Amino acid sequence: MTITCADLTDADPGLATFTSRLAEAVCVISTTDEVALEDAREKAVWVRSLKRDECAGLVLLPVSGGVSAAQAEHITGLPVCTIIRDSAHIQQLAAWIAQD
Repeated sequence: MTITCADLTDADPGLATFTSRLAEAVCVISTTDEVALEDAREKAVWVRSLKRDECAGLVLLPVSGGVSAAQAEHITGLPVCTIIRDSAHIQQLAAWIAQD
């Protein structure tokens, strides 16, 4: 199994589209503040325009005063696939991605 992670934040639109269409999964990563989630909502609209919403999910990083996971799902239209609360969660995610 090969896992490739790509940060498409500032990627060329053509490259971002190409990469997303080849991916088995597309993760939109966001903090739980409303401004960041509005940006995530826009990314989710883009993912849906590529017909990739069936393999898309939301990775949340909670912040003080942020919304709940249910509210984040409502705002973005994507299901929450994980919540990263601390460095231990980041290590678990990295280990999962790195495993064969």
